[in-house]
Amino acid sequence: MYLPTLLSKDAIDIAAVSDDTDSVPHPRKRINEVFEDGDKCVLLLKDRGKLFRNPIEEEWYEKAYGKKRNMMTYTLTLDVPEGKIPPSQKYSFFAQLTYNMFPEHEKEFKHMNFENQFVVQLVQDEYAPLYHEAVIDLPFGTVSSKLLFRDENDEEKKLKSEGLIPAVEQAFKADLEPIPISMETQAQRDKLEEEDNKKREQEARAAQERLEAEKARLRQEQMLQIQK
Repeated sequence: MYLPTLLSKDAIDIAAVSDDTDSVPHPRKRINEVFEDGDKCVLLLKDRGKLFRNPIEEEWYEKAYGKKRNMMTYTLTLDVPEGKIPPSQKYSFFAQLTYNMFPEHEKEFKHMNFENQFVVQLVQDEYAPLYHEAVIDLPFGTVSSKLLFRDENDEEKKLKSEGLIPAVEQAFKADLEPIPISMETQAQRDKLEEEDNKKREQEARAAQERLEAEKARLRQEQMLQIQK
C-alpha cells in the first residue's frame, strides 16, 4: 500500500523541494485557497512499510493525517521600522492571544491546557535585531492577538499595550495557517448552500413552466388560425 507524503503545486522535482518553498501548500488548506481551474499538482507517494525519506515528508504527513491534522500554526511577527525607536530605549515585545478551541476538538486535545487569554514573547532575531517573531501551534479554533511591550529601562517592567508610535504598532503582523472552519460554521454554510440550490431549482422549474405555458399558448393560437 502506498501513502501520500508530499504534494506540490508546481515543482517538477518534488523530491527536491524544501520546507520553505511556496510550492508545497499546507495539506489542510482548502483546494480553492491554493488551486485554480487548470492548475496541476504533483503527489509524492511512499510504500507504507518504508520510512520517510526526510523530515519534510514526515512533517507534511503528520499535518495531513497524523497528530497535527487538526492543528494550526499562528505566526506573529514584528519588523520594527528602522529609526522609529531611539537607541536609548530598550523594548521587549510580546503578544496577548485570545483563543478559543472549537468544541469538536476538546476531547482530542484534552491533554493540552490553554487559557482563553495568554501571553507569548516575540523573540528578537540574533542577526536582525529589529525583527521579532513568535510561532505557536494550536488546535483548530479562533485566535486573535494584540501587541504588548515592556520598557526594559522602567523599574516596574510592566507589560503595556499603549505608548508605541503607530508605525511600530502597524508593523505587527499575524498569520494563521491553515484557516480552520468549525463544524458549526460549516453546517451553517452547508445549510445556506442547500437553500440556495433549492431556490435555484425552484426558479429553474418556474422558468420551465412559463416556457411550456408559452409554447402551449402559441400552439393554441396556431390551431385557431388553421381553423379559420
